Amino acid sequence: MSESPASSPWPTGHRFAERTRAKHATVHALLAAGHSKRSIARQLGTGLNTVLRFSRATEPE
Repeated sequence: MSESPASSPWPTGHRFAERTRAKHATVHALLAAGHSKRSIARQLGTGLNTVLRFSRATEPE
């Protein structure tokens, strides 16, 4: 997450971009805390594939 929002292809303040960045950060924080990907999907109310995609991505973009 070293990439600044200014160099991001998504505009700052865009609702989708902000929500995606927040969810990506949440997934990585929960993974670091030792939660399983399946439990993260349940906690966030998303599909397992979404969690898998975020967990593999180093940057939300």
